[in-house]
Amino acid sequence: MAASKPTSSFFRRHLLASVCCGVAAVIGGVYALRFGLLDEAQQLHVQTQGEAEALHRNLHNAAELPEHLGTLRNGLVRLEEKLMRSGDVAAYQEYFFKLEKDSDVKIVRLLPTGSTKITATKQPLAYRPMGFDLTVEGAFANVVRFLRNLESGSKHYRLVSFSVRKGTGAGGGPLGQSNFVTLVMGLELLGSQ
Repeated sequence: MAASKPTSSFFRRHLLASVCCGVAAVIGGVYALRFGLLDEAQQLHVQTQGEAEALHRNLHNAAELPEHLGTLRNGLVRLEEKLMRSGDVAAYQEYFFKLEKDSDVKIVRLLPTGSTKITATKQPLAYRPMGFDLTVEGAFANVVRFLRNLESGSKHYRLVSFSVRKGTGAGGGPLGQSNFVTLVMGLELLGSQ
């Protein structure tokens, strides 16, 4: 008890200083707590503001979705028009013979090679490549026109192999013509099931 008297007498003598120290300690604790919470509140505000901006952008884009959907449907219709149907022999022969007629060349060989192997997936593929081996003979300018017509034609294709050699007239071309060439190419047309 003797030890507690000097402590209590100290607080009695310095009551105002003790109260000021206590209040300062409480204010310091509240300030430290408030400072930590303020930083967290600022971070939360920045995160919420970013989410609000993203939501605003999404709402703005959602208003344009019907227009985007219409554009996608039109693009799909245009893509479907450029497809070769698998097994439709008459359609691909008609396509190549039209190119032959427009280019004034002669198709010596046109063989379907089938579709290339595609990595197996669990979902069926809507589009498959349809391969063809093609040999064309004619004057160099006409063969170039054939390639230009193929490139700008109504079907999507991918060139697999390509070679050009000076022609000998083996396919019925003129033997003495100096600009007579033979084009041998492997290509794939985009096809559907």
